[in-house]
Amino acid sequence: MFRNVVTTSFRFLKNNGVYTLINIFGLALGLATSMLIFLYISDEVSYDKFHDDYQQIFRVQEEYHLNDYHQFWATCDGSMALNISKELDEESHVCKIMSYFNPPFLYTNNSSAESGKAIFADSTFFDVFSFPLIAHAQGNLLNKKDQVLISERIANTLFDGESAVGKTLSADDEEFEISAVFADIPDNSHMHFDVVFNVELLRENFPTLDSVGPMVFYTYVKTKDNAAMEKLHQTLQKQMDDDVSKMMMKSEAARKRLQHLQADIVFMPLADIHLKGHAEKEYETNGNDDYILIYLTIALFILALASINYVNLATSSSVKRAKEVGVRKVMGGSRRNVFLHFISEAFILVLSATLISLVMVELSFPTFNAIAGKALNINMIWETRNLMYLLLTIVLLTVFSGLYPSVFMAQFNPLRVLSNRIIAQNNNRWNLMMRRVLVVSQFSIAIFLSIASFTVGRQLKYIQNKDVGFDKEQVMVIPLNGESAFEYLKDLKSDFLEMDGVVSVTSSSNIPGERFGYYGIYMPSLTPENDTSAQNDEHKNWLGVRMLCADKDFLSSFGLEIIEGRTFSADVPSDTNGFILNEAAVRKYHIQNPIGKEVVFDYAVETPKHGKIIGIVKDFHYASFHSEVDPLMVQIFPPFYRYLIIKINTQDKTHLISGIEARWHQYLDHSPFKYFLLSEAYEHIYSSDNRMGKVFYFFTFVALFLASLGLYGLVAFIAEQRKAEIGIRKVLGASMGHLLLAMSKEFVILILISNVLVWVPAWIFIDNWLDGFAFRVAFSVWPFILTAFLSVLIGLVTISIKTWLAAKTNPVDILKYQ
Repeated sequence: MFRNVVTTSFRFLKNNGVYTLINIFGLALGLATSMLIFLYISDEVSYDKFHDDYQQIFRVQEEYHLNDYHQFWATCDGSMALNISKELDEESHVCKIMSYFNPPFLYTNNSSAESGKAIFADSTFFDVFSFPLIAHAQGNLLNKKDQVLISERIANTLFDGESAVGKTLSADDEEFEISAVFADIPDNSHMHFDVVFNVELLRENFPTLDSVGPMVFYTYVKTKDNAAMEKLHQTLQKQMDDDVSKMMMKSEAARKRLQHLQADIVFMPLADIHLKGHAEKEYETNGNDDYILIYLTIALFILALASINYVNLATSSSVKRAKEVGVRKVMGGSRRNVFLHFISEAFILVLSATLISLVMVELSFPTFNAIAGKALNINMIWETRNLMYLLLTIVLLTVFSGLYPSVFMAQFNPLRVLSNRIIAQNNNRWNLMMRRVLVVSQFSIAIFLSIASFTVGRQLKYIQNKDVGFDKEQVMVIPLNGESAFEYLKDLKSDFLEMDGVVSVTSSSNIPGERFGYYGIYMPSLTPENDTSAQNDEHKNWLGVRMLCADKDFLSSFGLEIIEGRTFSADVPSDTNGFILNEAAVRKYHIQNPIGKEVVFDYAVETPKHGKIIGIVKDFHYASFHSEVDPLMVQIFPPFYRYLIIKINTQDKTHLISGIEARWHQYLDHSPFKYFLLSEAYEHIYSSDNRMGKVFYFFTFVALFLASLGLYGLVAFIAEQRKAEIGIRKVLGASMGHLLLAMSKEFVILILISNVLVWVPAWIFIDNWLDGFAFRVAFSVWPFILTAFLSVLIGLVTISIKTWLAAKTNPVDILKYQ
C-alpha cells in the first residue's frame, strides 16, 4: 500500500509541475532561511562549552547598588583569588587572569610576530580551563616567571613548522622559555589570546598583587559540584557583607553614606558569559541574548510562512483533485488511505525541499558569514544536536503542512464530488475562512518585519549621519607593541610629520569606538551643593570617570572643541600634570568653576599625581549611541599609550602608507607594522546593530515573497471556485480591469486587516528596541503608512498575475463543463 501511495504521489507531483515547483521552492526557501538562523543561534549558545566540566566553571564578579549608582564588574582585585584559594577543597581550583594592556611583539630566530592579544595567568590556568594543547613540556606549564605559552599561529610564524617547545623567544628585551603550544583559540570562546605570560612577572612592579587594589583580574573558579559552588558563594558573600559593615562603623558619615549600599558577589556561569555578560571591563564585546530571541522568533515565523503556503496551495488544488478523491473512495479507498496519500505527498515535498535547502544554505554561507561575522559551515548540520533539530523540523513541517489538507480532502463525499457538487458543501465556507485567516497571518508576519526593517534602517542611518563630535575620517591608527616602541615614539612622530600628506601625529591610550577604562579621581575642593556633611566625608570627593591618556596634540588632531579653559600646550611644562574634563563630568558632579580646581590621580603610579583642571572639552561620542556620554578625563600619561595616530590628507594613500611603514622599520626593524582606519574601527561598535538590520532586510524580503505565494494560493482557490463567474463576465464584455477589481476587493481588505492587526505589536517592539539607544530617531507613522502601501501593491501584483491567467482562458471552455 505504501508503495502505491508513494507512486501515485510522485505521479501527481510530476504531472503538476507548477504546483510542485511553487511548493518545493517555497518550503526550501523557508527551510534554508530558518536553517541559517538556527546554525547561527547554535553557534552563539555553544560558547565556552568545549571546556571540560564547563558547567562547574564560574567567573567571580562584584556588583554594587547605591541609590542611583550601579556598577557591575567583570573583574576583581588581586585579593579575591587569594580569598577563594583559602576556602577551596582539593578538587576545586581558582585562577586569575589579567589582559596585557599593551602586549609586546615577539622575536626569535630572525623572525618576529605580533603577539595579538596576550594575558597573564596563574599556574592553575590549565586546572580550570582545557584549551587544547598541541605540544607541551613536562610538569606545570606556568610555574616559573620566564615561562610562556604561545598559540599555533605564533609558533608557525616564528618557527616555520618546527617544534617550539623548549626554545626561547624575546619580548621587550626579556628572554622567555616556551613551555607549551596551544591550538588557536576556538571562535566560540568568550576570550581570545595568542600568548600567555606568567602572572608572577607582574610582582616585580606590583609586589602587592594579591592585595586589595585595582579591579584588573578576571577571576575564575572551578568547583567539584554545585554544592561546593553554593558554599563558596555564601562564604564570599558573608566576607563582603562583613567588610561593608566594618566600613559603616568607621564614622557616622560613612554609616549614612553606605546604609543603602547593596554589594553582591556574583558567580557567572562560564557558558553564560558570551550572551549575558555585559559588565564593566568585559574581556571582549559579547553577544546579546535579546537578539537571539528575536532571531529565533523570525526563524519560526519564516517556517510558519512556508508551511502556510503549502496549506493554501494544497487546499486551493482540492477542487481539481476532488474527483480523484471521489474515484479513490468509490474504488474502495478509505479515509485512512486518502489521508496517507496526501500526508505522504507532503512528506515527499518537505524532504525534497530539505535537500534543496541544504544546497541553498551551502551557497549562502559566504554571504551570511560576512554579515554575521561567523565561520559557519555545512558540517555543523551533521552534528548530533543540529541533525536532530533538522529531522524534528522535517517531521513537524510535514505534520503541520500536510495535516489540514489531508484531513480536509479525506472527508470529501464521493457522491457530491462526482456529481460536481463539491463547491456546495456546507463546510466549504469554513475552509475558505480558514484560508483567509492563514493569508492574514502570513501578511501580518511580513508586515511586522517590514515595519521593523524600516525603523531599524532609520535608526542606523541616524547613527551614521549624526555628528559624533570629532573627525574620524582619514585617520590611521598604528598599535604600539610593548615598551620598545616608546623609546622611539618622539622620533617616529617627528619623522612622520615631515611627510607630505601627513596632517598631524598623536599618541593615546584609547581610540574612539573602544572601551575607555573607568577610574577614580580625587578632587579635594569639590563640595556638593547644599551638602553640609561633605566636609566630614572625604569619599564624596572621589569621582568615577572614564580616562583617556593622550599627548598634547590629541584634541587638536581630532578637531575636539574646548569650550572653557584651554588644551595642552608644549610651552607650559606643568601641563604634564594638567587635566581636561568633558562637559558630562562637570554636569554630573556639579563642578562649579572647574578651571584651576585640583585633581589627584593615584592609579598605577608610585606617588599620586597632583594637577589642576586646565580645560573643558565639548562632549564627543567616544562610545556608541546606546549610552549617554560618560564623564571623561583626559591627561598626558605616556606609560598608558597604546596607539600612534596619524591624520592624513592625500589622494595617493597607498604610497603614503608605504613611506610610513619604511620609516617605522628604520627605528623598529623587528617590530611588525600594522595599521587600521579609525572610521572602520569606530563603526565596529555598531556591528550587532548593523547585523540585525541586514537580517531584518533579508528576512522581510523572504517573508513578503512567501506571503505573496500564500496569497497566490488563496487567489488560485477562489479563481477556481469563481471560474464560471469569470467566464460569464467575459462573455458579457467585462474588461481585464473590471475582472481585477472584482477579484481584488476582498484581498485588499484582508491585507489592510493584516496591517491593522500588527500596528500595536510593531509599535511595542520598535519602542522597546529604540529604548536601547540613548540617542534615537523620533517615532514616526511613515513606516506604518509605507508598509501598508507596499503590502497592498505587492498583493495587487500577485492577484493580477493569477487573474490574468484565469481570464485568458476561453469562456466557452469554462462554461461547457459547468
